Amino acid sequence: MAAADYLLVFRRDDGFNKIPIAHPTGFEYYAGECPIPEEFKRYIGWTGDQKENRWSHQIWRRYASSIWDDIRMNRVVPFQKRDEEDEKHVHPLQLDVYDRLIVLRSNPGETFLEPFAGVGSGGYSAVSNGRRAICCELKEKYYNQMEQNVAMSETDKTYKTTEQCELSL
Repeated sequence: MAAADYLLVFRRDDGFNKIPIAHPTGFEYYAGECPIPEEFKRYIGWTGDQKENRWSHQIWRRYASSIWDDIRMNRVVPFQKRDEEDEKHVHPLQLDVYDRLIVLRSNPGETFLEPFAGVGSGGYSAVSNGRRAICCELKEKYYNQMEQNVAMSETDKTYKTTEQCELSL
């Protein structure tokens, strides 16, 4: 049995964001593996009343769940290094988890901070979702790999498609 992954989300003292998180056209990209019905694709980028945006509603239902059972387990940063001295190499957190966190909790252009970056999964996801990233890592080999991964995220669109998933009603 695998251990669960946990996300820690910190916020300001007052709990308010000076610039509220906005999704004016709803959620356009779904980070997960469940299919969304084909007929909902016409709502991608919907500029009308968001109560009618069935594509975004399907994504929100998955993201708002207390358990994310639709994460693609093999969707991790493209390059990883393991040191010979490492006793145990923990698998990097899946990019679907980072994508969801970043889209739900930040606006494009904002900065994502990852104080224990490892090989840069969080930075990779932040940059590929139009955010800036500040990543810190003590281990030099991981830091060097993180630089390569984050740089690659600007051009790698391997997983950023709306074709791979469909959610059922």
